[in-house]
Amino acid sequence: MFEVNTLAHYWLAQESLTEMLEANYGVVVNAASLAGYTVRLNMVDYPTTSKAVYVRLLRSTGNLLLSWLRTIMGLTPEDTWFNALLHPEAVAEEVVK
Repeated sequence: MFEVNTLAHYWLAQESLTEMLEANYGVVVNAASLAGYTVRLNMVDYPTTSKAVYVRLLRSTGNLLLSWLRTIMGLTPEDTWFNALLHPEAVAEEVVK
């Protein structure tokens, strides 16, 4: 589970990076579950790997590549974890606009 939920994000970005740099364009969309914010008994591995993706991989990459990122920064009061969940297709569509 760790490799799929955590390392697959890294492997995909690494595999795509050369072509994106050659094209001077590319988008990597990573998603992590909100399960990383809550841990239930008998379900520690999934939330832990979800949190690892968000905190370690996405934030670390963002800090390293800050000048290359184009993202919406900041949250509004509506952007809280308890609002309606978003569909992955809708999120990806907005990101690559």
